[in-house]
Amino acid sequence: MSEDNVSYWQPAFAGWRAELNDEQTRSLVASLGERGLAYGQSSDRTQAAGYYALLTTQPAQRANLAYAAAHMILWMYGIDLLLDTCTSMAPAEDLLRVVTLATSNPEAELTAESLAALDLQTDPTMVNPGAGCSILTLGQGAQQLVSEVAAHYGSLAAGPLFVREFNLQVAAEVMESRWRFDARWHGYSLDQYLELGAASIAAIHYASLLAVPYPRLAEEWGVLRSLVWLSAAVCRLANDVATVERDREEGRANALFVAAPDEEAARELVLAKIVELVATMESRLADLAADPQYDYFAEMLRRVTGTTLVLYDAGDFVIPGA
Repeated sequence: MSEDNVSYWQPAFAGWRAELNDEQTRSLVASLGERGLAYGQSSDRTQAAGYYALLTTQPAQRANLAYAAAHMILWMYGIDLLLDTCTSMAPAEDLLRVVTLATSNPEAELTAESLAALDLQTDPTMVNPGAGCSILTLGQGAQQLVSEVAAHYGSLAAGPLFVREFNLQVAAEVMESRWRFDARWHGYSLDQYLELGAASIAAIHYASLLAVPYPRLAEEWGVLRSLVWLSAAVCRLANDVATVERDREEGRANALFVAAPDEEAARELVLAKIVELVATMESRLADLAADPQYDYFAEMLRRVTGTTLVLYDAGDFVIPGA
């Protein structure tokens, strides 16, 4: 990551990190242990998920919000592992159908037998080599996430929004996995790439921002969602800069592969794009500053953006100093 991109956020990040309580961090990570194992995640990844969720949550909301946000990150790690090991699009397409069913009725019992009616192309209980978990496990996890959000935040108007955005984000992940079998994305511009790339990384935004205590959230989501997209695009580009070598080895899409033919030139373009997106986000947040009801939303968005840039600057979502 460029020095400018990271140095802009370092003072704020230092403050967010100073808020953390070691005991609270250990307690959250310990409570996530079984979730991480269920999704095939290492202890380091589970620790990173808990740490990130705490950093991106305001202190007053951590007791309610941090677990659900960390769970969503681990769940998305599980999605990534499954999609990365697909040898065809069949498991990815089945995953989307199962998740859509699961989130539409989180209280229904989801089993191999109940999924038989979907006439899936693959066995939803099978764990592919390297995948970490099955489609069924991820479907059950989706139900648990929706239920956790409902339990923490009650019957908010944002509830249907959460489910809709949750499913759109999974659909974007599935579509992105198609790029492994279809080289057409190589002809995309950077902006075209980001239309999908930003959507596929936005899980933490929906876990956090849809819980904003703002009564007109559902009515104004069209405006606020465009701000979420700016932050998510920054997160996608930061991810791509940090994982470019791995993505090349695994044949995955990456912003640096579409920004310019020369990799160094592509890197500079991507870093400049991050600066542009952050400036646009800050300008638009400043326009909302007159209404204090937006304060929580703005703070959450800045925490997600800044924390992501700092963590990816250290490597592939590395906890600095850990």
